[in-house]
Amino acid sequence: EDWQELASGSAEAEKLVPGDWMSDKDQASPARRAFLELLVVKALRPDRLVGSLERFVAVVFGDAFPWRGDAELADIVAEKGRALNTPILLCAAPGYDSSGSVDELAQLLNRQLSSVAMGSVEGFDEAERLISLHAKRGGWVMLRNIHLCPGWLESLEKKLHT
Repeated sequence: EDWQELASGSAEAEKLVPGDWMSDKDQASPARRAFLELLVVKALRPDRLVGSLERFVAVVFGDAFPWRGDAELADIVAEKGRALNTPILLCAAPGYDSSGSVDELAQLLNRQLSSVAMGSVEGFDEAERLISLHAKRGGWVMLRNIHLCPGWLESLEKKLHT
């Protein structure tokens, strides 16, 4: 009956995983139990995987763990950006463009921001020129679509370390 309720399409399936199949050792460890429940939800209710992942992270790392994007970009820049030459890498989920947040923050902090669309030789040249320029003057460079140029990123990393 518990398994039918899990499979029936309940809105919060991640909270309904029966524990009767788990060993005492599995039951005794909240992190282990949450992981096993995550696997069951992935197998039986992939539509509820995100909820199950949230539950797993909360159990393992605690509710205060800032993984949901709770850390504001301004706070990260304030922490890391004291040395204005510290690069910050933002990775967005597919379909989400975080450049608006960067634009707003640059305007709020009165920072010059240049943006380059990567993926072509012209983009690589422009990015290198702007990085050199802003490294000297203290501005920001936003590289868009860097997933299109992993080889170029390796050379950029080497340049940043020298």
